[in-house]
Amino acid sequence: MTYAAAGAGHGVATGQLVKTVEEELSPVDVLVNITGGPPPPTAVAGQPAQLWSEQFQAMVLSVVAVTDRVLPGMCQSRS
Repeated sequence: MTYAAAGAGHGVATGQLVKTVEEELSPVDVLVNITGGPPPPTAVAGQPAQLWSEQFQAMVLSVVAVTDRVLPGMCQSRS
């Protein structure tokens, strides 16, 4: 079994990340999305909107982007 761990939530271009994994290893058969989450703020109230946006990007949108990129190939290889 070959596996790769990579971070897509901190400014890494998702398409390039997946392309590199597929070229250097193989197409993705199994995807496990674990964000680990950003560091918690000291208090929820009063956090700047930019911080909420950055954390949402890292925890949610990066997972959606990677999944959208690899899922068609995973479905195709299954048939």
